[in-house]
Amino acid sequence: MEVSVIQVSRIEIGTNGLPVCARCGAVGTPVFRSAEEVAAEISGIQADRADGIDLVWLGGTEAFSHPALPAIIAETIATGARRVGLETAGALLAAGGNAQGALHAGVRHVDVRYVPGTDTERANEHDFQLAGIREFVRAAQEVGAGVAVAATLPACRHTA
Repeated sequence: MEVSVIQVSRIEIGTNGLPVCARCGAVGTPVFRSAEEVAAEISGIQADRADGIDLVWLGGTEAFSHPALPAIIAETIATGARRVGLETAGALLAAGGNAQGALHAGVRHVDVRYVPGTDTERANEHDFQLAGIREFVRAAQEVGAGVAVAATLPACRHTA
């Protein structure tokens, strides 16, 4: 039996902007890399891999807050990446057609940053995150696209 492993290339499209433990600190102001800088990094990875890129994971910040996200996804697809994944807090998947737009652009993987906490600390955040996940899955089912949804639960001394 032949086993194949998906090679993942993680590209940081920015920093800050994703949920963190409310007791450890606050969400920082997002800082974004330019679409050109991200495209150059993706092209460099593509040039190093004779068999192509399996999955480009765009992370480091809330993907849907990046002003050049559509251009970055388009460039990722244009380089020949077989799959595209995004890191998100989840809620913005349900806003303004983001789920449908991401699917149309070629995104098939999302990783939702989920930070445990009390109802007081996280207020309605978890409900909004789940609504975003539901919308992404619903939109994928509507067009018959296979998708993968994962959750990252950052651990700290308050959540571990």
